Amino acid sequence: MSAKKRVFLVDVSSFIFRAFFALPVLTNSRGKPTNATYGFLTMILKIVEKYKPDSLICVFDSKEPSFRKEIYTDYKANRGAPPDMLIPQFADIDKAVKLLNVPMIRLPGFEADDLIATLVAHLKNENITVVSSDKDLMQLVTEEVRLLDTMKDIYYGPKEVEAKLGILPHQVVDYLALIGDSSDNIPGVPSIGPKTAVDLLKKYGNLDGIYENLSEVKGKRGEVLKTHEKDARLSYTLATV
Repeated sequence: MSAKKRVFLVDVSSFIFRAFFALPVLTNSRGKPTNATYGFLTMILKIVEKYKPDSLICVFDSKEPSFRKEIYTDYKANRGAPPDMLIPQFADIDKAVKLLNVPMIRLPGFEADDLIATLVAHLKNENITVVSSDKDLMQLVTEEVRLLDTMKDIYYGPKEVEAKLGILPHQVVDYLALIGDSSDNIPGVPSIGPKTAVDLLKKYGNLDGIYENLSEVKGKRGEVLKTHEKDARLSYTLATV
């Protein structure tokens, strides 16, 4: 039986924005900004040289609005347009990935997270590393699927996810449904913070378990959960990849 291949799935948007904000303004001889392009390529080459994957796939966000906008019009409504100096670099990064002959995937209406989750499902017989710092993607972590934050050089398996968040990977969506996600404008349940969410999930297992036993949750905590059940259910849908 052949050994499993080590496949790295790169969350490109995460890389691009981290590179853009981490580096000073850089331009080429024509005055075109290049800091995000340079930083992105540096990180890709670092993955190849340091981690030596058998396969590397770059996964991009859709240029069109996500299907989540149809579900919740305020999804990511708090995000402004990309900085002017970043916009012209998107096309250069596309070209650079093609020149490197690295497979790239983008699908209209779908975010990179969704495509990564689909690839993880289809490549279940391989050893998968998701390259991203996005905690949303921790929901994909198993013994065979790890998350790698290359900036900190930290791998997240199930134990590391639990150590960081206090819950297991399969509870990450329930966790986000409760606390929300300000970066994506996912509402969650007001006044339910990380500690409360962890306590509830440790006791009841998941969001369904919490609402099946809501009569046991006393005081303000129980009231806000009851009042905002629709928000919690919506947030669960939005956070699921």
